[in-house]
Amino acid sequence: MRLNEPRKCSLSRDLCIYPATLVLIDGFAVTPARVRSATEEQGLGAYIFSNPCNPTGCCLRGAALAELTALARSHDLTLLSDEFYSHYVYEPNADGSARPGAGPVSAAEFVEDVEQDPVLLFDGLTKNHRYPGWRVGWVVGPAVKVEAIARTASSIDGGPSRVALEALYRFAVWSEESDFIFAK
Repeated sequence: MRLNEPRKCSLSRDLCIYPATLVLIDGFAVTPARVRSATEEQGLGAYIFSNPCNPTGCCLRGAALAELTALARSHDLTLLSDEFYSHYVYEPNADGSARPGAGPVSAAEFVEDVEQDPVLLFDGLTKNHRYPGWRVGWVVGPAVKVEAIARTASSIDGGPSRVALEALYRFAVWSEESDFIFAK
């Protein structure tokens, strides 16, 4: 796969953004094979994706997600997985409609060592847990990278509001069955 021509990023003179063109024939998916090709042929250093993808609904899971995570590990490719829609998984019906599928989906299932694998998972309360506007999210990954993200984020917007954090603390419980936080 050839990526589109790079677009220079104003954040850094060393950072180039390579947009990947999605096409219907591929089901609007960027497959692990396409990412491998771009990594090996063009020296891709990081890959950010939304899983499932909004608005296409395309979802990497199972063997494909395991392959992508293994690719990140073997090629030192920083994989940034936006999992804000991880509970919105659908299966196609024969008539073209969709039905709820098995979820949630997360690359966390395939991370072997959270401190060594170059995988960062982003999630939050906004979509999956239906707390829009709270601006409460989290990152899972190597501590050094998570700390750098936390420092950068807090300098940009100050982080979540104190009111949102207090409400989360008072009204949330840990669910042992699903490893997620739910409101009481």
